Amino acid sequence: MKPLALIALTGTALGFLVALLLPASWVFTGDLADRVVHGEEAQFACPMFCVVMDELPDDGRCPVCGMELDEVSGEPVLNRAEQRMAGIEAVRLARVRLVATVRVVGEVDYDERLVSRVTTRMAGWLTEVPVEANWVEVAPGDPLVSIYSPELLAAQEEVLVARDSGDATLLAAARRRLALLGVDEAEIAAIEKTGEASDSLTLRSPRNGVVVTRNALPGASVKKGAVLMTVADLSRVWIQTQVYERDLPRVRIGQAVRLAAVNLREPLTGRVAFIDPAIDRSTRTARVRVEVDNPKRPDGTRLLRIGQRIDAVIEALLDAAGEVVAGGTEPEEDPLA
Repeated sequence: MKPLALIALTGTALGFLVALLLPASWVFTGDLADRVVHGEEAQFACPMFCVVMDELPDDGRCPVCGMELDEVSGEPVLNRAEQRMAGIEAVRLARVRLVATVRVVGEVDYDERLVSRVTTRMAGWLTEVPVEANWVEVAPGDPLVSIYSPELLAAQEEVLVARDSGDATLLAAARRRLALLGVDEAEIAAIEKTGEASDSLTLRSPRNGVVVTRNALPGASVKKGAVLMTVADLSRVWIQTQVYERDLPRVRIGQAVRLAAVNLREPLTGRVAFIDPAIDRSTRTARVRVEVDNPKRPDGTRLLRIGQRIDAVIEALLDAAGEVVAGGTEPEEDPLA
């Protein structure tokens, strides 16, 4: 063995022996970090982290390894660059607004409350279909289809017979039958006024929106209850998301949700409207529905498209106790952080 290695090994062994023989209260005088944090007086520490001492020995050296002791205190010894490299950051304790976030991926869907299905209440044949394709915009009262039905023609003739008879009860019953077939009051009044029965009925759009399904062709026969068209208002849509079971405690009805997508220059803001009470057993997720306004671009198209994938960030405000507050409300006091 080389002399230098032998000397180093011998010194290390002697150092450990001295550490074992010295009193623990003299050598190991407490945790340095704890003393610094609590602002106690300066101590003397070994550069090799052997000991931290309250008093400097006469020779000013570490009793374990013999190196000169350094004076340490509660003052920071690292500059800002060194603190960043070490990952150290110190801030003053204060009450601040804290937001816990849950990041999920969602899909744009129809708002089911803004979807109407146009059905026929009688069997017959379609004579006209003014709407020629899907995704055509319509307004309330716009004609969608015209249907010829022998049943409709017979009901109109009953109204005229009841009118001519002067029997108010019979006329009211005939009017009600026409109304149940889908004829509105204005059309019934026109039939009574002109005295002419029409062989067809025009079904009109019940709302603003676009035709998303079109099951009507001119000349086609239809059965009673057939869905001819579906009209949806896309000014407001749903974002269907799946939230993992572990994140559900942070989700509340009414919470704000930030929505972002590739084609959006600025994020949209929605609100949590529904949290599924059941959890999917296979994925361990629950469905969370977000409602969001869907305005038009200058070219007339909507910002969000049905079926589009959306990045959603659900924001949960925390109160002074660190608990999630109810959606749409502010905490009475912000937490300490």
